[in-house]
Amino acid sequence: PPPPPMSEAERARLAAEVRAEESSLRAAARKQARDSDGVSDEMVASCQRLLQLFGVPFITAPAEAEAQCAQLERAGLVDGIVTEDNDTFLFGGRRVYRRLFDQARDVELYLMDDVEAELKLGRNELIQLACLLGSDYTDGVRGVGVVNGVEVVRAFTPANGGLRAFARWVRAWRGGDEAAAAAADGDDTEELRRFKSSHKTARRNWELADGFPSDAVVEAYTRPVVDASDERCEWARPNLHALRSFCREKFGWDEAKADE
Repeated sequence: PPPPPMSEAERARLAAEVRAEESSLRAAARKQARDSDGVSDEMVASCQRLLQLFGVPFITAPAEAEAQCAQLERAGLVDGIVTEDNDTFLFGGRRVYRRLFDQARDVELYLMDDVEAELKLGRNELIQLACLLGSDYTDGVRGVGVVNGVEVVRAFTPANGGLRAFARWVRAWRGGDEAAAAAADGDDTEELRRFKSSHKTARRNWELADGFPSDAVVEAYTRPVVDASDERCEWARPNLHALRSFCREKFGWDEAKADE
């Protein structure tokens, strides 16, 4: 005999379990990808030792490297940030270089001034966009792409309630509560009314996590753990004798090869 039909509560519970499992799998996949491209503690120690021998100053970030780089830039201790991670702008970076070590590509320079001038998106808007599209800290809203994400950020401004108002509007429709849906529309601005009118169908495909929007995600970008020292960097002369020993130990080079 066919199984008995599931109740609405059972269907909702099952859907929530599936979403939670999928979110866990995505997080595990991201971690595995990071680990596969990662470096060992021994490699880090060797790089630090080599920098010391060449007299190049360095700092060990207490948490996120990009957050620390952004802090160094704010303190005026560096001219820019070399990274492949777009989160740098969310941590407050202003001048980002990419492809610096890709000999087959030209170096690319990205300026936050250009993002603000051409896209009309500041740091806070980029953080909201990350909450919608996903980042290292969140899976985002399923179904929302870059274009829709920018439209959401521009329509649901802080004055209009921000992402919390966006979440109420989406959840009111998904809950089937017509009164709540009407209340979610409220006294909207003309721009917000146009957005809601043109996205009534699209929002059917948008799935929000239970904790969306998360204050913790915003906090991670706006108040990261960094070394806030503004002490100037000090360079030193290369230690040639120690460099020869390092090359002999790590690469098997003799003195002539190291000197070359």
